[in-house]
Amino acid sequence: MNKRFLFYLPFTLLFLFACQKSCNIQQAKQEIMQTENDFASAASRQGVQAAFLAYAADSAVINRSNRIIKGKQDIRAYFDNQVYTQIQLRWEPDVVDVSTSCDLGYTYGKYTLSATDTTGKRIEWYFSHRLETASRWAMAICLRLKLNTRGPNEQL
Repeated sequence: MNKRFLFYLPFTLLFLFACQKSCNIQQAKQEIMQTENDFASAASRQGVQAAFLAYAADSAVINRSNRIIKGKQDIRAYFDNQVYTQIQLRWEPDVVDVSTSCDLGYTYGKYTLSATDTTGKRIEWYFSHRLETASRWAMAICLRLKLNTRGPNEQL
């Protein structure tokens, strides 16, 4: 039995080490931060709706006015039905973190949102990202952590 164990041990170790993915957490954090910066830039240049649709995963989830909006199609419909115009978003994450397997990461921080009929307000925003392809991080979840007092008809 000892010989059998010694015979299978190298194959077992080879299999285990071959299946492990190399993971550079700092590089993944930098990639997520770059994705966030690109998202913020797109929101500024192309508009908030275009940025969300470009950077959201197909199965992304956002929370607006205590309503969960699932998937890119519903996110598009949500933005198409907005009552605000000239929405501007300035966003910069305060924290970025990545799982030890480098396939899931998140950020959170503050943003300033302004529209034609309201002033910009500072609230907290949470983003979760997942690695979709070898180097494309996509937003999986977007949630507010701290809500502002708003009127009953305000959607943002």
